[in-house]
Amino acid sequence: MERNSLSTLQPRDNGDSASPEEREDYSSKTGSLMYGMTQTRPDLAFLLSVLSRYMSNPSPAHSRLTKRGLRYLQQTRDHGLVLGGVKKDHESAWSITAWADSDWKGDTVTGRSTFGWLVQLEGSTVSWRAKRHETVALSTTEAEYTALSQCARELAWTRNLFSELLLPLHMPIPLNGDNQGSLKLCRNPELHQRTKHIPLTEHHIREEVEAGNIDVQYVSTYEQVADGLTKPLNTVSHGHFLEAIR
Repeated sequence: MERNSLSTLQPRDNGDSASPEEREDYSSKTGSLMYGMTQTRPDLAFLLSVLSRYMSNPSPAHSRLTKRGLRYLQQTRDHGLVLGGVKKDHESAWSITAWADSDWKGDTVTGRSTFGWLVQLEGSTVSWRAKRHETVALSTTEAEYTALSQCARELAWTRNLFSELLLPLHMPIPLNGDNQGSLKLCRNPELHQRTKHIPLTEHHIREEVEAGNIDVQYVSTYEQVADGLTKPLNTVSHGHFLEAIR
């Protein structure tokens, strides 16, 4: 997948509408990619988060990217997720590790950022998401804080699922981020001038941290597994991303 194509993608020119045939073809190809992404291919998540923005009026440039995505899928058809084989002691608690990341103003049209999170069970990737923020983040700290908060919701659901299945979990669950400012906000119960505009729903992560359900931890950008869910990567970085999520 070409980095520049995704980074500079623009809406179709005003006044120029896609034909019904173009929309149907684009929807079909995007749907095929979406099916693969939701099943076993988190490496397609960022691509789909971009392509899905143009469903109503795709341009030839958008259609070319769907074809590149399908070619990539064909070339990497042996890729997938490896589950199990790590946990040997069936009497011990299960280990979950989560990763959350965000770019900043990556969408050049709206100025919005894209966040991504990924959850691994005993080292195996089990859930993931890449999505554009609902609003414009005023700083990298805010963008990353929102990503951590969104991941915390998934972890709450996962924790409840394990509880209903009577399966013990190692607590607290590590949640890895690569922005020190956002991690500090997760541990800080106070509101101040630079954060008081953030929706209150995003602050629930502070309660999760305080309750001992989540332990936010710092990792370097190079170690951030969720990096590939927020932006196009070069060939080397993409290779590292594939290895980390399998």
